[in-house]
Amino acid sequence: MANVLIEKDTARIIDILGQIRSLNKMIELHSMNKDNDFMLVQYIDQKNRFLAELKDLLDEFQVEVRADGFGDRGGC
Repeated sequence: MANVLIEKDTARIIDILGQIRSLNKMIELHSMNKDNDFMLVQYIDQKNRFLAELKDLLDEFQVEVRADGFGDRGGC
C-alpha cells in the first residue's frame, strides 16, 4: 500500500465535511423535538461556521460554492 500524504488544506476539507455530516444528523434529530430549540440553533450555527470555513478553503482551489443556510438563522 502506498503512503499518501494529504495536504493540510485537503485534510481540513475532509474533516469539515465529516463534521457537517455529523451536524446534519444532530440537526435532523433536534428538528423533530421542538422542545429544545436552543440545541437546534447551536447545531445550525456550528454548521454555518463550518460552511463558511469550507468556502474559504475551496476559494484557494478557485472553486466557488454556494451553500444555502437555514433562512434567518444564517448561512453561507
